[in-house]
This record gives sequence, structure tokens and C-alpha cells, in this order.
Amino acid sequence: MIAEGPRFPRVAAFYYEEVVVKGLQIMRNILQRANERGELREKALARHPQLVFAPLNMTVIWDALFGRLDPLDVDGLLKTHLHLLTAGTERAVP
Repeated sequence: MIAEGPRFPRVAAFYYEEVVVKGLQIMRNILQRANERGELREKALARHPQLVFAPLNMTVIWDALFGRLDPLDVDGLLKTHLHLLTAGTERAVP
């Protein structure tokens, strides 16, 4: 989608409607429940669920462009991201 989406806007629009919109709504619901339970540090995260996925998108792009030069510790990166999302909450992930 990143490389070919601009060349095929109808395919990108279909993917957006059928995958992205639905996935974002599911994530918003999950984040809202997590907010209600005090599991997230940032209350506004439910308004911007793209931030939850941002590290995953970045790792795909990084790996494609720089993976051979500077491989990412994806597990460590995602654990750090989870810590940043939950730090300072009742149920912070260590």
C-alpha cells in the first residue's frame, strides 16, 4: 500500500474503508476501555489510535530501507512502546 497506493487510489480507498476504518474503530474501543480501567497513561490516545500502530509501521519501513545496515530490535522496540503507553498507570507493564 505504501509503494503502490498513490498509483492505485481506488485500491487504497477500498483498503482504507474495509481494513483501516474497521481496525481503527476496534482499537478506539479497546483504548477507551483501557482508559476507563486506568491502564493507559494518555487519555487522548483513544482519539488517535494510529499512535498505537505507528511503531509497527515504522519497523516495516525501517526494515525495508535500513534492515541490512542497522537491524531493529523489534521486540525491544515494542516493549518500550508499550511501557511508554502504560507508564505511570495502575497496571503499568514492566
